[in-house]
Formats: sequence, C-alpha cells, structure tokens
Amino acid sequence: MARRYKIRGVRSRRRSLKRSNAGPIIALLSVILGVLLVIFAIVYYAIPFVRSLIDEDYRPHYLPTPSPTPYVAPTPTPHPMSHFDPFEAQTEVVIDNVDYKWFTDPYYYNGRFCFSAGVLAGDDVQMNTLFFCNTDGRSYEIYPYTPKNTHLLSPAFNGEWLVFTDAKAEGGGFIMAVNLTEENASPTVVKEFYTGLPELRLYDHYIAWTERTGTRMDKLFVCDLETHESTTLAMLSSTPYGQSLPSFHNGNIAWAAESDDSTAEAPVGMISYYNIEDGTSGDYKCGTYVHDPEYNGEYFAWLTSHHSPDCELYIAKADGTPKLIASGVVEYGLCDDFIVYGQGESIWAYFFDNERTYRISTEDELAQFFGASNGCVFWMDVSLRSRDILKFAKLPA
Repeated sequence: MARRYKIRGVRSRRRSLKRSNAGPIIALLSVILGVLLVIFAIVYYAIPFVRSLIDEDYRPHYLPTPSPTPYVAPTPTPHPMSHFDPFEAQTEVVIDNVDYKWFTDPYYYNGRFCFSAGVLAGDDVQMNTLFFCNTDGRSYEIYPYTPKNTHLLSPAFNGEWLVFTDAKAEGGGFIMAVNLTEENASPTVVKEFYTGLPELRLYDHYIAWTERTGTRMDKLFVCDLETHESTTLAMLSSTPYGQSLPSFHNGNIAWAAESDDSTAEAPVGMISYYNIEDGTSGDYKCGTYVHDPEYNGEYFAWLTSHHSPDCELYIAKADGTPKLIASGVVEYGLCDDFIVYGQGESIWAYFFDNERTYRISTEDELAQFFGASNGCVFWMDVSLRSRDILKFAKLPA
C-alpha cells in the first residue's frame, strides 16, 4: 500500500526592517531628526516666548536685521521775525478831530493803547486829553477827565488801574489814579509833586517814579494804589544818577546808582533793583556810567550817557558781562523778548533768543523812538514837521 505524504504549505518569511541592512541607519536618522525637532522648537518657539515675557524688545536672532529708517531732519521753525515786513507791520494812528495835532507818551496793554493828545492854546500846546485807541489805529475813545492843570502826561494802564500826571506847564502837579474795575470811578490824587514832571512806571497795583524833593535831592518812590501809601525806596543826593528814570518790569524796580569803585575821573555806575513781590534786591556793576537803566528780571539794559550823540546801549544778564548793542542811541525800551531803540532816525529791535537785530521802521521814513511797552513799539514819523505822525508795531515773539 502506497504511503501518502502530506505536503505542507511553504510559508514565506516576512522581512523585518530592523533586521535589514538599512535598519540601523534609518533608526539613527530618526533619532537625529527628533533631536533636531526638539532643538528647533526650543530655539524658535520656547526661548522667544520666554524672552518676550521678560524683555519686550527682544528680537530673535534668526530674523533679518531691519533696514534703518532714513533720518529726516525736521524743518527748523523759522524765527517769528524772519518774515517781518516793516511796511505791513506798522500802523499809523489817525484821529479825525483835526484839533489834535500833537501826541506823546503812548502806552500799550492787551490790545489797546493810550496816549496824550494836545491842542494849540494861543502860542502854547496843551496836552490835555487822554485817548484810548484800538490796534487798528482808527477807532478810539476819549477818556472823560477834565484837567486840573495844563497837561495830562505819562499815562499807563493795565487790567485794573489807570495812572497819569495832571501837571503844570512850569512843573509840579498831581499823580492821579483810577480803578478801572469800579463802575463810574473817577481819578483821585495819589500824591502831589512840586517840581519837574515825573514819569510813572506801573506794575500790578504799584507805581514807581523819581521825584526832585530838594535842591540836590532826588527820591525814588513806590506807591501802593490800593492804599495810597508811598515808600521811599532810594535817596539820591547830589548825584547825576538822580536824573535817571527808573523802570518797573515783572515786579522788578531798577534805578541807577553810583558804584563803590567810581572816581571823579572815571565815573562808574551800577543798577540797583528791588522785587516788589518777593523782596529780593541786588546790584549789577556795569563798568560804565549808567543812565535810564531797565531790568526785566533776566536782562539789564542801560545807556552810557545822557542821550548824547555818542551814547552807547548795553545789555547784560545778571551773571554775565556787558554786551554793546548799538552806539549813537538816544532812547530805548526793554521788553521781555527784545530791546528796541532809535538810531540814525530809524527804529531797531535786538532779539535776545537769536541775537539778531531787525529794522522796525521803513527805510523811507525818518523815525524818532517814542516808547515800548508790553511788546509794542511806538515811534514818531518826523518826515513831515507840520504835525505829529504816531506809528506803532506789535512785534511777534
């Protein structure tokens, strides 16, 4: 009997990748790739995230460096006087009453100015009317006051007070004041003076002036307008410095005095000052003769003679050396931002911030400096001699 043999099916062996020749290589590459992925995640995500929490300006190193923003130099702001035009800036005062042909002592405050106007009485001019004028130079009003004497001079005003002198032609008279905030108030006598014509300096509710009180004595007075109490701030005996006018800027009263190093051969003056608000005082030795000094709290200014043709105008800071501004100056005025003066029948202004000088009057007019107050400059156009032509310009600052 024949044997039967059972033939078993042949199984095919599965090939394992691990057991193949490429297995170790692939495993190694997988490990390397995994490590790289971990490093990538740490460097590009984890570290920036943590750094951003503690340093908001952190910038990952792998980002490209940004191109620098081009620097554009800012356009410099032009000086307020850069485009100043004397023709356009000036305004002529026109009074339609033909009787008033003479003007003097203009004073500007807060968009208005006042001045004294005169008429011919016989052979003499009487400055007997106070005008308040707007800056258009045309609209005005006459202050209702009848003089006790001949002239109304040296007017000054602010938001509360108006002061002026009611003076005799030969000298002497009254210092008058009125509170403008009181309805229907009339000027009252603050003080009587017996000689000369003092020029008043107004600040807040105070006035200051120099007055001749004796043959050789001049006194500097300060008066509180609210109480009419006067105080002698300085006595100037037998000295030409008593002929200098005081100034009253930003609470600082300044006047001329003789320096302790002055000699008869070389007279040297100084500027004394007193602040009415805080009581501080001091002196500035000028190194020259001093006349009509002014002090605005930052700059001193003075003339070196009594308005002679060779007179020089100087300025100086409290801790600085004197600086010559101009020669041949007859009159000047000090404001907060500039000093203005008359020279060679023209008006000029020197600005402190850029140390430049600008012509204020036009080239075709003959100008006589007439005063400066609160940034406004006044002058008389003397091209015509038949009448007074008062002009002004509010300078930008």
